[in-house]
Amino acid sequence: MNPAELAAEIALLKDESKLARDAGDYAGAIDQLSLAIELIDNSGWDDGLDPGAPVVEDRRKIAWHLADCLGMLGGNYRRIEQLDEAVRCFERGRLYEQDSRFQVSSSYNSVNAIVAPIEAKLRDATSQTAALRDAVSTLERQIFDPDTVEASRRLDRWAWADLGQCQLLLGNAAEARAAYQRFIELSDAATIQSSRDVLRSIERALRAKNDERAGVVAAGIEFLDSA
Repeated sequence: MNPAELAAEIALLKDESKLARDAGDYAGAIDQLSLAIELIDNSGWDDGLDPGAPVVEDRRKIAWHLADCLGMLGGNYRRIEQLDEAVRCFERGRLYEQDSRFQVSSSYNSVNAIVAPIEAKLRDATSQTAALRDAVSTLERQIFDPDTVEASRRLDRWAWADLGQCQLLLGNAAEARAAYQRFIELSDAATIQSSRDVLRSIERALRAKNDERAGVVAAGIEFLDSA
């Protein structure tokens, strides 16, 4: 199967998984995504990749599909409260998001690999400082680097929300406020409410772990409340 045929097959499986998810058939969604990931893994798409060399567009597209499938799979595992499986998917997916060779225009895995264990009260924010810094670095590249295709995320409200959230969890209140200000400018009331709800869930979990960064997250919620 050539890269174009593989991408088309993966796109079809992703669509089928979304239909199953929307129908509440999470097991079916998981099956479709697992098949898609297996097809990619067995395709040899990354054979011979040089860690220091650019990646051709066909392979970048496959990397994007793989990261997307892993994020979707993790999301479905999260819905059925199989959090260990969810985190494993997010952890793997963020490897592709954070590898600049692939130019994956997403931070879903990178952020959820951090947030899911917090909300499950398995980890706090302080213990994930290194992962948070990696996520911030990825987001800043995606938003600000004009030499990558990912720079289109400068107008992506969720990129700014993710950046603000990661900065809050690092305890960087001023940087978080700047990111959230841009998020507010790009968003409607429903989107802001969604971000606020996520922060409230994170704050509750951090307080349960006696993590001092809960206070910084609370300040972020107050800023969104003023929007």
